[in-house]
Amino acid sequence: MMHCCAPSGWHPLAPAPRAKSGVLIDTGEELLAAALGDESVLARAAQSIEPFIVPYDQLARVDGWAVWLGHPPVPDGFPLLPAPGHLMWDEPEVALAAAAAVAADYSARRGADSAQAMVEILVRESPVAIVVPGELAAGLRALLGEVGELGVPVLERPVDVDKSLSSVPSFARRREAHRREIGRLHDPALSFQHFVTSGRIGGDARSTFVLHNEGERDNLSVTGVLGGPIGIEVGVGGPGITVEATEALERQAAKMPSFLNGVMSRVASDSLEIGWRLDAEPSPMELGEVFRIWLKALHGVELVDVRIVLAPPHERSALLTEMNSRAERFKRRRAATIAGDED
Repeated sequence: MMHCCAPSGWHPLAPAPRAKSGVLIDTGEELLAAALGDESVLARAAQSIEPFIVPYDQLARVDGWAVWLGHPPVPDGFPLLPAPGHLMWDEPEVALAAAAAVAADYSARRGADSAQAMVEILVRESPVAIVVPGELAAGLRALLGEVGELGVPVLERPVDVDKSLSSVPSFARRREAHRREIGRLHDPALSFQHFVTSGRIGGDARSTFVLHNEGERDNLSVTGVLGGPIGIEVGVGGPGITVEATEALERQAAKMPSFLNGVMSRVASDSLEIGWRLDAEPSPMELGEVFRIWLKALHGVELVDVRIVLAPPHERSALLTEMNSRAERFKRRRAATIAGDED
């Protein structure tokens, strides 16, 4: 049986060990059951698939993958889901189950902890879509409906396959973000990487991280060089971004440095601890741009004002002290607003 739940101690910022160039699918089972019910034929089929390697790092170079729910051959250039051939071609029911397993595993590794969270993630950034090129057997209709309920895009009898795939919202978001070259590969799926950290910054009492809704301009500014404490202030602007809404956005933004190839990030001591693989030290500009690119791509934020202050390891920084004070004031106001205590 395929184990779709996260292994004990697993955390989205410290994912399961990698095998070869991919990650062993062994998460997502509980998410599928929660979303579709324990008696779901699709959920049971996905659980019965033997584990296989998914090269998630490929998603930094492609818009997404697709399952061809018809007879081969597929059109030239079709972005076929990289799963074993017997899963893709023996029976269409098995191909749908493999797609559901990959989608659920992806959402679990992106931090989904409920059926609702899984659907939200897949609607926003599903790495897989289903293409039905012709008539659909009656027995597959219910399974296809369940796949759609998960948030996986389904394209039935598209006139132009390439054009239809390019218009899938989650694929279009990836494509638009990837067009922004910042010096290295970047994608949410790269946050699944597991590596030995050779350097790190932040995560200490002098460092700070905050996302607020008082952004002044669509810009990035950096002061200082890597080496000691780091202050990151992300100001966002756009319709519907209330003080309360910044709490969830801040949690999402905290993961974004790990979208950079060879970089990880986690919240520590009211700041971000950012680490990197040997020979993969990020530049401050790369750190700043990854917030700007993916807050816009994934969350539709119109204005992203990123300010980064880097202080020497053992010296005071008036700019960083000021940034810390601003962050503390905003977080206190946000907590009061959420609690309904703001005057």
